[in-house]
Amino acid sequence: MNKRPSYRETLSFLIYRAYIQGLAQQRKVLQKEGFDVTPEQLSVMVMLREREGMNQRQLGEKSFKDRPNMTRIVRLLVRKGLIERRADEKNRKANLLFLTDAGREILERIAPIIVRTWKSRYAGLGPEEIESFRKTLKHVVENIEKQL
Repeated sequence: MNKRPSYRETLSFLIYRAYIQGLAQQRKVLQKEGFDVTPEQLSVMVMLREREGMNQRQLGEKSFKDRPNMTRIVRLLVRKGLIERRADEKNRKANLLFLTDAGREILERIAPIIVRTWKSRYAGLGPEEIESFRKTLKHVVENIEKQL
């Protein structure tokens, strides 16, 4: 007899829990290593590194951050000297965002720490299990995006 899982055992809840606890773990590791950057700020910087020169709206869409959060994160990163705003020559009302040299340096210094943290999360799982999990999650995300 197949018993229906409790809410705390559903895939959605477990994914959410892994996400929230993963952020907490990453925040703790970054603080312990002396970095003044949060996982949320770091994710925005990584997205910006992939395509510098985006405006704030584009960066928010790419990093799945809503407008108020994106505004707050960008303001903090500019204040910390990790990203900079430059006027968009095509649209004077808009600013384009770029990593500063300090921002690039932080990403380089943090990368091995993040990799070490990720490896600890997957301890006990083989490469095939990890790849299967990745494919499954990508499939779930695709299904959700089709319905949005």
